[in-house]
Amino acid sequence: MSTATVRIDSRTHKLLQEIKKISGEPMQIIISKALEHYKEVQFWNEVNEAYLKLRTDKKAWKEELIERKLWARTLNDGK
Repeated sequence: MSTATVRIDSRTHKLLQEIKKISGEPMQIIISKALEHYKEVQFWNEVNEAYLKLRTDKKAWKEELIERKLWARTLNDGK
């Protein structure tokens, strides 16, 4: 695994040290997990914004609901 140096402020370093002490995990793992979590939060924020935009468009939202009903019918396929 290649590495890179990233500068962080003393407050962030202290927080990393506290989490390391509690979790017992290396700082690299803590940072990696934090970034994955951040990425996931950003993704769901974008999804929520897209749905909010969709819901404000009455025609598009109606089409969405119709499509959901069509897809819901497929749940019973094969039974």
